[in-house]
Parts: sequence; structure tokens; C-alpha cells
Amino acid sequence: MRNSLLAIIRHNCAYPSPLYHFLVIALRVLAIVAAVLCFLGQEMLGGQEVLAWRQPVGLSIGAVFSTSGSLTHCPDAPFMWPVDGDLWYIYLDPNAYRSETDLHLGLDIYADGGGVVPVRAVYDGWLRRTGVERLRIRHTLPAEWEGKVPSRTVETYYTHMASAKGTSYIAFPSKEHPIQVVDPEVWVTQGTIIGYVGNYGYGAERPHLHISVNNGEDERVQANTYDPSAYFGANLDFQVGHQAPKGPMICKAAPTPCQPEVKRQVKRWFQWFPWWKTISPLPIGTRAIWLDNQLIIDFTQDNAKDIDAVTRFVWPGWRTLTTEYSVPCASPGGTAQLHSLNQSASASPPVILMVDWPSKLVFTDGALLDPPLPPPSDPQPDADDVSPPISVPTDGAEYIPSTAFTDETVLTPGASFLKTWRMHNTGTSTWGAGYQLAFISGDQMGAPNGVDLPRSIAPGEEVDIGMNLTAPTTPGNYEGRFRMRDAQGVYFGEPVYVRVSVVGPTTGDHIAAFSADPSSPSAASTVRLYARVNWWPQFRAMRIWVGNQVIGETSTTEYTFNWDAGTYSRGDHTLVLEVADQTDTSWNWPERRVMAYTLQGTPGPANHAPNRPSPLSPYDWYVYYSGNTAQLCAQANGDPDAGDFVAGYYFDIYDSAQLWNSGWVSSNCVTTGALGPYTYQWRVRVRETVREPKARGVMPGTSPWSIPT
Repeated sequence: MRNSLLAIIRHNCAYPSPLYHFLVIALRVLAIVAAVLCFLGQEMLGGQEVLAWRQPVGLSIGAVFSTSGSLTHCPDAPFMWPVDGDLWYIYLDPNAYRSETDLHLGLDIYADGGGVVPVRAVYDGWLRRTGVERLRIRHTLPAEWEGKVPSRTVETYYTHMASAKGTSYIAFPSKEHPIQVVDPEVWVTQGTIIGYVGNYGYGAERPHLHISVNNGEDERVQANTYDPSAYFGANLDFQVGHQAPKGPMICKAAPTPCQPEVKRQVKRWFQWFPWWKTISPLPIGTRAIWLDNQLIIDFTQDNAKDIDAVTRFVWPGWRTLTTEYSVPCASPGGTAQLHSLNQSASASPPVILMVDWPSKLVFTDGALLDPPLPPPSDPQPDADDVSPPISVPTDGAEYIPSTAFTDETVLTPGASFLKTWRMHNTGTSTWGAGYQLAFISGDQMGAPNGVDLPRSIAPGEEVDIGMNLTAPTTPGNYEGRFRMRDAQGVYFGEPVYVRVSVVGPTTGDHIAAFSADPSSPSAASTVRLYARVNWWPQFRAMRIWVGNQVIGETSTTEYTFNWDAGTYSRGDHTLVLEVADQTDTSWNWPERRVMAYTLQGTPGPANHAPNRPSPLSPYDWYVYYSGNTAQLCAQANGDPDAGDFVAGYYFDIYDSAQLWNSGWVSSNCVTTGALGPYTYQWRVRVRETVREPKARGVMPGTSPWSIPT
């Protein structure tokens, strides 16, 4: 057909005729009609596809999605991911705009190719179009999400879905759409294609989707927006342990179920003569007991749950008693979970009673238990075996871990500290006069050569032995080793240790402030630690150590950490602020500031100073004519203690050729006195009115000075 048509056209081109003109006109008309139908067909097909699609299709459920073409729907999250692309800027990200004070109130998902990459509804809801490139969807989540997300009634806001010239990429019809007129709101289901990624609007040089979760009000106001993390099942808040930006979205790790923990306690003693031992565990978490390598009690078996004690024959020599017990663990919801089948769990090793047969067992409540006979497989006692042979007293010691002073604690150079060891007398002799805990090797750190015991310690008893030590003056890691010895100087038991890490401040000018509220010493149950870093393009993160624990870490340059001081022992503590740059991802060479803090008295609530105010106007200024005045204004930023409020302002012109202050005034704006022709800088602080000062036993506090403008 095609060849015949071409032949006719060639013939008529050579010999013009009415047929030639007819065919040319017809072909032109057909071409125009085809183009129009193609355009309308695509537009109408897109609208029909969107309107007809009512079920989520082909969602790829997984831990990570990338630009490979899959869309993530994280476990335990209501929303699906709207675009196949890379997450760039996240919620409250200060890097999205040129100004550090403007925080990003949504998510930016980059996907190259304007008008190509589809955008899908993250959840069922009512859609309405609000502009050539933006729309909103109103969602109501079911009751099952109550308490799991900030709000069940939210709106999602989508924008930049148009070309740079303003050609809309929104696929869903609306009153602004030329295809048809529909109601202002249209129901869509999760996964519906609602448009395509574009680059129209402010900050959209590269094609991407901006999406935010809000309360339906102005999404440009932070108070109207919600952290999207819980809705998408990912760490998307820049200020709360967020995932690394500029990459694929990563689902939160699924909560790890409570993994019951089983521990073992081993005790060794020297048996001087062959005899029978009666053994009984206090039934708190005990699962099984081995004598040497022989299982003698297995409480995981139903037939053993009523056993109170067993008797076994013990040969001379070093013997080992091993106890397996359950410890509670915390489930994802914080509830203690038990592993033992027939017993309760205990965080501490169970108490094992062991006596020579036929002595009675004496329990802590005073109850007496006659010892059972040994099993038939063991040697059997006869009528003459009424008491064991006279034993030779032996010394034995075991260290019992405690929280009095945790090893690897961070200290300042030359700091004084108390190290306490809890020792258990595992021998058969009493530790009396002349028994000591003695230094044997390593770093002595001011320890005496030996410390006497505070009292006599009978077999089976425990004692706390403390030493006042001094940290070395040179930063580094140090270890001292100590061991028990008797009155004749004979050492026994395993060595015990003290390990400390000595740190000092480093050089550098990036740390601008590090302070504590209330100041040291205090009995506060909560201490607020304020840290600020000067502007530093290479800044990565800062963190605070207390002892050997990191209590907080942030990627912001100004932050107030809350130290739960009520859970720490009374006494001196070392607080360390560390700041790292982009090249130091493992905290190998941080800039550091160190603070000593003393906790005293009974922990309780303390009055905290008001938050630092913000100067509003002017910035540093110059006076051209003598006698001129200036108006200084500030904004209070509240008080961390409920019921306390800001009641006064103190304005201060400082480090200038002429000084001036307002004294305490109630207004947040003041007019200065007459000033000479100089350049001036100023600052402001606030003070509070305290709720129930007598009942709380506190005095009003004063905030730190404002940050220089």
C-alpha cells in the first residue's frame, strides 16, 4: 500500500493533476488530526489511569530503597515513600538554606528528569490542588496508630511538580486543569500517581519533590509541622539521631525482641579431705548447678522444681561449683522479661548455701533444713560419719563488681578520686588483724602500699575496701594492680585493678562555651550542660562524657544536654566536651574542654537559670553625633523550670569606648543614655521569678549573657 501510494504521489508530482492536490491536502489534515488525538489521548489516559487506580501495586518492602526503581514502605509505618529518588534534605535540616536560622520543615527527594519520575500518594486521603506545582492530601489514620505518630489527622504537602517555566506536572484533574472540572477534593488511595517530579519554585534548580507533614495550616511555620520519622518509619529529624542525608532512605531497624540472658557464676575452693557437701541455691533465677563438670541440679526440668538441696561426695583438691542463672532483660516496651522456666530472674548471682554434711542448712529467714542423703551412685555415709574431719583454714578472695567507681572513668589531670573494691571471703579462714589489700604493680596513683580492712571478715562475708587515689598529671590511660595478702605477707586471690583515662583540654578556638546549670557543687537531680561551637565549616558533631559514659551527642553547633545526675554517686565527676570535624569520624583527635563537677547531698530538683535571651535590634552600631541615643530590644526565650517565668532584663554596652547599662528593668526594650561618636556592642541577660521559692528552697536565677551579635 505504502509503495503504491508513493508511486501515485511521484506520478502526480511529475504530472500535476487534481488528484495530486487532493492527496497532499488529505495527508496534511490526517497529520494534524493524528497529532491532536495523540496529545489528547495522553492527557486523558493519564487522568483515567489516576482515577481508575484504587489499589497499591508492586510496593517493594525492604530496608533500603535506591534509584533502582523500587519504592519503600517501611515496617510499622503508615506512609509509603512517594518518589524513587535520593533523600537530600531532611526535617529541621539547617543546611537546606543559606541562613542557619531557617530550618527545613519537610523532606527533599531528588530524582533527575523533570516530568518523568512519578510522585505517588503516601496514604489514602482527600486530595486538593493548591497551585500549578503543588497540592495537599488530607489523611485520617486508623485508631491503631494512636500514640505511634504525633497526630492521626494530618495533611501531606507536595510541591515543585512543574517545569521551571511553570508547566504543570500534576497529573490529577482539578478546576485549574483544562481537561475537566471536578470537585475541590478528590479521594485518592495510597500509591496513586498524583504528578511528576519537577523543578518549579524557590530552591528547585534541580528536579526534586518537597514533601512535609503538617496540621493543615501554613506549612512554612514550624509549629504547624510534624516530624515525619514515625510516619515513614525512618530517622528523618536532623536534631534527633538522624540518618545520613544525601543518600537512599533507610528504614529504622526493627525493634530487637528481648533476648533473655543466661549467666554463670563460678566459685572455687580447696577441699582438704574427702567428705559430703550439701548444696542449696536460694530459688531466685537459678537454672542449674554443676559440681566440677557434673550436673547436680537442673531446675529447667519439671521434676526438679521442688528440690531444696542436694548432697554430693567431694574428693580432695581444687573443686569448682558453677551456677547458671537467668537475668531479666528489657523488652522493646520496657517490660522486664524472664528467661527461667521455673524460677524468677535476678540481676545478681543467686546465693548458694554449701555446708558439710550432716549440718543443717540455715536460710536467711531463719528456717532450718535437714540435709538429704547423697544419691546411690555416691559413697554413702554410715553411722560413724556424724561430723567432717577437722579442716585446715585456707584463704580465698573474690572480687564482686560494683558501681562505686567504674573502670575506664575519665578524669582530669591530678584529680582526686575514691576507688572501692568489694571483696568476698571465699576461704575458710577469717580475715583479721594484718590482712590488707596491697599494691603489687602498675601505676600506683598515690595509693598506699597496703590498706587494712575496716573489720574482721568471716568466711562468706563481703567487705568494701576503699583507697583515696590521685590521677596522673599527664593525659593517658593508666592501670594499677592490687591483691589481698594475709598477716604473714602471703598473697592470695586474683589481682584486682583500677583503670582510668586522664584527659585534659586541647588547644583550639572552636569551642565558644561550656557551662553547667546549676554550677558545682550541687545536689541537683538534673544538671543542664550548655555547649556552643563557633562558626566552623568543617564542624561534624559534639558530645559530652561524664565518667566513662557519653550522655549525649549532636550535630548542631549549640545545644543544652540534660545530665541525669541523680543516678550518679555523690562526689567529684569529670565532664568532658569533645568537638570533631568532618575528617574525624571516629573521635580520634577532637578539640576538648574539661570541667570538674561535685555532686553532694540528697539528689532533688534544683532551680535552673532562665534560657539565654536573643538580642533583636540593633546589631553592633556606630554613633555619628555626640548625644545620640539608641533603642535596644531583646526577646526572652523562656525558663526550663515549669511555673518560672522571665521578669527582668539587663542591657549592657561593653568593650566599647563608652560603657552603659540599664540596670534591671521590666521592659524588653530600653533607650540608652547619650552616647559619643564611637562603635558600640551590647548584650543582654534576663532574670526569673521563681514559683514557690520558700517551699522549693531556691533563689531566683539569672541567665547567661546573650550570644554576641
